[in-house]
Amino acid sequence: MLVLGWYPAEDAPPDPDAPTDDVLALLPPALATFHRLARVRPALYRFYRPVLLRPQQVTRPHGSQLVFAVENQGHRDWSVPWPLQTGPEGSDPPVWLTEDPHSDDDRETIVEAEPLSRFLLQFTLDQACGIAPFSAWTLTMPFERLEPLWGFLRVVPLSPYMPTYEGNVFYAAPGLLACVSASETEAVIGFGARHRETLAPLQAYDFPWHRFDA
Repeated sequence: MLVLGWYPAEDAPPDPDAPTDDVLALLPPALATFHRLARVRPALYRFYRPVLLRPQQVTRPHGSQLVFAVENQGHRDWSVPWPLQTGPEGSDPPVWLTEDPHSDDDRETIVEAEPLSRFLLQFTLDQACGIAPFSAWTLTMPFERLEPLWGFLRVVPLSPYMPTYEGNVFYAAPGLLACVSASETEAVIGFGARHRETLAPLQAYDFPWHRFDA
């Protein structure tokens, strides 16, 4: 529903490198669904942390993995155990974040809090906020200054995204996405919108804006 509402369909020829139905049939259901959506909404392949058109099988110290997304500079990637196990974990496997995947010495692996289906929702929310047509981002400010927002923003019930780094928690309102990175005392919040006028009411909060597109 997020993808259908946020990314318009594009009248473009199919990408010849996109996975075929035979390939998708071998993937975890959530990842296969992501690729099927991307066939008519190819913006999903233009994330700055892109989902790979062709997932890559690799061998790591903890076993064989299928890499399905990468950091744009190659400093980290995301993978699932491969081949898939039978049972519930196989249909919705855990996601592994690997730092410096091409290094033999400094490689570090972290298991994400959410299984693949929910992780892909986190991943898409993060990218939607980050590359929205219109954005607003604050500088660091006291956490209590966010209090007026809770009247119209609804939290997305997911674990914090990449807690080792920003630990973003996502929120939504009609036509608006927000991601909050906060400690007990300080917070940074970013908003993404498809239409400029959606951001305009946020001016009333007089936040210390780093960027404001309205």
